[in-house]
Amino acid sequence: MPSGVRKKRRRENIAVAAVCLVLLAGTAIVATVAPWSKPRRDVTVPILMYHKVGEKAHSRWWVSVDEFSAQMRALEAYGYRTVPLIALYEHSERRRRLPAKPVIITFDDGYQNNYTLAYPALKAVGFTGTIAIVPSLVGEDEESRKTNDWDAEHESRFAAPHLIWPEVLEMARHGFEFISHSMTHPILTRTDDLTRELVDSRKAMEERLGRPMRVLCYPFGLHNSRVVQEAVSAGYRVAVDCRGDAVDTATADLMRLERIGIVGGETSVVFRGEPRRFFMTRLDPDFPVPLIRLDEIRTETAGGEVHGAFAPGEQVVVAVTVRNEGAEQEVVPELMVSVPGPGGEEGPDTWWDRLPQRTLAEGESATLKFNWEMPREGSDGPYRVRIKFHDRTGTLVFLDTGWAGPGFTVVRPPL
Repeated sequence: MPSGVRKKRRRENIAVAAVCLVLLAGTAIVATVAPWSKPRRDVTVPILMYHKVGEKAHSRWWVSVDEFSAQMRALEAYGYRTVPLIALYEHSERRRRLPAKPVIITFDDGYQNNYTLAYPALKAVGFTGTIAIVPSLVGEDEESRKTNDWDAEHESRFAAPHLIWPEVLEMARHGFEFISHSMTHPILTRTDDLTRELVDSRKAMEERLGRPMRVLCYPFGLHNSRVVQEAVSAGYRVAVDCRGDAVDTATADLMRLERIGIVGGETSVVFRGEPRRFFMTRLDPDFPVPLIRLDEIRTETAGGEVHGAFAPGEQVVVAVTVRNEGAEQEVVPELMVSVPGPGGEEGPDTWWDRLPQRTLAEGESATLKFNWEMPREGSDGPYRVRIKFHDRTGTLVFLDTGWAGPGFTVVRPPL
């Protein structure tokens, strides 16, 4: 082969090899950035707003710890997973993926009960929360724990102390997000010194927490265009107010995010005639809520004869007739019997029978039968019954009859 042809072939081979190397390098680069370059998956994110958690719900700004715990168990059972507010910025600006069913649990003002009651309830289901604190109200230790003046004005009987820094830092170490609620909690739309409220609070929290502070919670939920512009200039990239619906990440304004206020009296139980107070419909208005009405409870013998008195050891059939005036739903019916003490006093509550899960269709009437055996010894009664219809996870209650009827008694044979 002439030398000129060989040189030409060599140049062509070198060119092909160079192209291959470029393509391979390009493939490596694409593999590195592919997770960031995928189109983001927009979802609906409910941002829940709480204030205080107590042994009792003293006012609309309080939620009882029992109800709060039940709400968190329901969220976990229905597949929700908690994320911090900053995740919405990372999703929008950096295309970070969110869980399929994200939820954000926020607390305003930073009360001590967020640490003593809400924190354990959240940890019990593997959740974290977001707490908006006012740096000037966070004490150094127990002796310097503080209260605020707005509670003194509106809830003087139920004033609650605020967090201290050791509690804040412990929760932060366990994944809780802390965000700025301004320096002194004023109405920002009436405040001239926004630099102190926005910049100084951000710097104070960054110094304490050792991380950038980019999320703001507007005090009292009030803001206007001036406040929003100043907040952005101060370095905030996400901000929340006090009212609204779940956030659609495709259209949300990150500096005006709405939240769903959860107040005392909103429950994981569907109250008769008050489904609006049902917790799950606050998150998802399309959640299928059955409205189960109790028509009748009667006690029968095993042969189907209606009776109110039974012999020791006799089988009691508790027949319950209900109708569903709401949406179709899977339910688990349960029977509880109040067993009186030896002197006839109210005894401990005891579950005695649970029926298999079943579908209760919209508009359906059904008679369900529970079985219970009368005790051979003990009080003659009266024995009272209580019926509950749970959801399939056991975290929601669609019907609770309370203790129903005069009860039934024991008929003992003469000696």
